[in-house]
Amino acid sequence: MRKIFFIIPLLIFAFIFYFSLSGKLSLKENNERKGKYNLLIITIDTLRADRLGCYGFRKNTSPAIDKFADESLLFENAIVQVPFTGPSHASLFTGKYVINHGVLSNGYKLPDENLTLAEILKDSGYTTGGFIASYILKEAYNFNQGFDVYR
Repeated sequence: MRKIFFIIPLLIFAFIFYFSLSGKLSLKENNERKGKYNLLIITIDTLRADRLGCYGFRKNTSPAIDKFADESLLFENAIVQVPFTGPSHASLFTGKYVINHGVLSNGYKLPDENLTLAEILKDSGYTTGGFIASYILKEAYNFNQGFDVYR
């Protein structure tokens, strides 16, 4: 089980790296985008922060994540709105509480009227991509709003 815990994040990073090199996730080269930062959000379902070195865990359980965190902005106090994948991601993508975005539990569809972070980024000139491994985040539940690529 522990090996899978490390392999999944590495596969995600490899997949993102491959698509960024192939140009399928490259940012638009235009005057609007110059000088703006790239944004990468990685979520790992049921991963406990207190088992990661970047959050103080003493065992070497997450060297790749820790190295990435050292070179990135690390949020030290994040609290989920509800302990379910779908509603938590809907809150992350919309900035709304569960009761306001309408995804009350896993299996609920994200209503179209919600403006997502991917839509805002796309409107600002970013190329957006989402790569998922969770059934709950599939296109059928409308979590692909605003993404140019969603697999």
